[in-house]
Amino acid sequence: PTLSTYGLRVAGRLAVGDSGLVVYTTDTALARRLAADDVEESWRISFAEGIPAQAQEALQAAAADTDGTVMMGERHGDSMLQVTTTRLGKGALAELCAGLSWQVSLLRWRRGEVTLPDGLDDGQWQLRTSPA
Repeated sequence: PTLSTYGLRVAGRLAVGDSGLVVYTTDTALARRLAADDVEESWRISFAEGIPAQAQEALQAAAADTDGTVMMGERHGDSMLQVTTTRLGKGALAELCAGLSWQVSLLRWRRGEVTLPDGLDDGQWQLRTSPA
């Protein structure tokens, strides 16, 4: 059976090389909010060779060329940045990083109001219900 058999809609797909949060929902209003062009997404960018100098400026400039935004968040050690983006299409963050010749892996951990639960490994899922 397909997901639509159960009334589920995907709200925010990932590009082929990305990993992380994907939301399936029966809540049409939530699906519309999460599918909006200006929804915020939070990502963890893991750099294969450490965080490049001027990474923040380079990402912000590259995003501005696509009418998107990248806001810097926390830095985790020497190899991971946490960023929040808006108005970047599917796969655009990976393309920006590739265009800057960075070898990275990307993990989306938040889309709009929905956050990836701690401790959920690749390929796992969790059923969450709306508050009453």
